[in-house]
This record gives sequence, C-alpha cells and structure tokens, in this order.
Amino acid sequence: MGAIGKAFNAIGHGIGDAFKAVGHVAEGIVKLDIGKAAGGLKEMLGAGLDVARNAANLSPAGFAANALMGGKLDQLMKWADKEIENVAGGVVDKVANDIQSVKNGVAATVSGLATGNLGKVAQGALTATAGVAATASDFTAAGATNNLKMAALNTVVGGP
Repeated sequence: MGAIGKAFNAIGHGIGDAFKAVGHVAEGIVKLDIGKAAGGLKEMLGAGLDVARNAANLSPAGFAANALMGGKLDQLMKWADKEIENVAGGVVDKVANDIQSVKNGVAATVSGLATGNLGKVAQGALTATAGVAATASDFTAAGATNNLKMAALNTVVGGP
C-alpha cells in the first residue's frame, strides 16, 4: 500500500478510535468512573491528533515535504502529537483527580453518617469541599492556565 493509501487507512482507524473513545467516556460517566471517562477523553484527543496528522500528510505540501524529507515531517508531527497528548493528558488527570476528590469526600461523609462517625463525616465534608473548590478553579481562566503550565512542566521535566 502506498503512502496515500496508508494515510487514508490511518484516518479511518483514527475515526474508529474516536468513536470507541466516546463510548469509554459515556461508560465512565454512567458508571461514575472518573478514571474511565478521563481515559476516554485522552483516547479522543489521540485519535483526533492521528486524523489531523494523516490529513496533513495528504495535503500537497505535506505529501511533498514527506517525500523530500524521507518521512521526517510525519515523524516530527508524531513527536509533537505525543507531547500534546502528554500535556493535555496532565490537564485531564488534574481535573479528574479533583472530581474524584469530591466523589471520595461525599462517600466518606455518607459512610460517616451511616456509622455515626463524626470525625469521618467532618473529614469527608472537608475532602468534598476542597475537591469542589479545586474543580471549580480548574474551569476558570487562571485555573486552566495553571493546569496547562503544570502539565507542560511535568512533561518537560518528567514529573507526575
């Protein structure tokens, strides 16, 4: 199969992967599985980047550049895709962790109420409140910018 056929094939696979990822997001939401939903978002991003990269390879300029450079443009774009996925994945993970804190705090509060453990109720309420504040912050301009900066820094220095 030639380069054009491979690019079209990869675009088709990318679109299929995007649909599978939407299913993972939906499943995570229905099951209240924050990690599954976040993983689905990351899969959607990866699939979108694959489709975009292969579509760019099909453009006259992309096709010519890859032909002249022995496929180096595609390799460069794959590297850039990986870095974008790492940064965006860090942001998704941060938001998912903050939402998970809310879920954990509510569960601890309910458990504490059910058992009469006031310390657990207080700790659960504190955890849930902190999670709500952090999640709300994630969706402000400053919070989103900070999450993006931290994810980029972690990608560069190999942090969490």
